[in-house]
Amino acid sequence: MTKMRSGEQEWGSLTSLDSPIIPKGAKPHTSLYVHVEHLDASVERVRLLGGTVLVEPFDVMNLRLSTIQDPMGAVITLQSTKEAHNVRSDMTTEGLPGWLELTTTDVAVSGEFYSKLFDWKLEYRKQDSTIVFQNRGQDESGMSVVAPDHGTARSEWNVYYTAQDCGRSLIKARTLGAHSITEIQDKPGVGQFASFMGPDGMKSFIMSRE
Repeated sequence: MTKMRSGEQEWGSLTSLDSPIIPKGAKPHTSLYVHVEHLDASVERVRLLGGTVLVEPFDVMNLRLSTIQDPMGAVITLQSTKEAHNVRSDMTTEGLPGWLELTTTDVAVSGEFYSKLFDWKLEYRKQDSTIVFQNRGQDESGMSVVAPDHGTARSEWNVYYTAQDCGRSLIKARTLGAHSITEIQDKPGVGQFASFMGPDGMKSFIMSRE
């Protein structure tokens, strides 16, 4: 496992697809870890809410982990530890995760699942047509719908990494062997977004705030 840092901030790691926490047959991807107080109880709650346990709970070092899939197919990993290392979204520092977004083919089903699993509050904001999960009064992540009849549509969690200049970062990604999936898009009142596929086949998202 290789730790990932931006400046002094440790925010993630690179893990082999052979790791026991990665479901068999998985392709390169970004994994989202959510801290829970009582992992085994949360895993049972996943089943009761219609989710699937892809990797049963197991212990490694000071962590207890389990990978689960929500009813619409999006995958996350639950973790519990006495020394929780929480990484909050940072929309100002280059390279750090700036926003988490769940794209789903059914907003109602996904919204109910995560609201009941984590006690997140679901908020619909008409002013900018966004749906936000809140945790203890703070914006935790967003949710958007993807048309189920779209050929490549699927429910998944995505991490948007902060870029000071979206265009410059996209050009740099291309010089490193990536190719664009979505060219730069503007969202009034929010900023710019883009996505690309790295040479390892992993999809990545970047964003720059207005």
